[in-house]
Amino acid sequence: MREILQLFERKSLIKLQNTADPGGLSEAIIQILPTIRFVIPFQALEEWERTRDRYLESASEPEDNSDDSED
Repeated sequence: MREILQLFERKSLIKLQNTADPGGLSEAIIQILPTIRFVIPFQALEEWERTRDRYLESASEPEDNSDDSED
């Protein structure tokens, strides 16, 4: 995770703060920079919320793994 965040920081997508603990990121503050919109296209907040809601709905639906065909 640290390597990914450091890559994002090198690419000026995020800014890491309070990363003094070399063993973990538990106290790190991650600031997302406006440049991230050039990498991850966010059209509008409303569109993102619709996408999030669709994902949450599909994740909350129980999967039916039962086999209804009996011989």
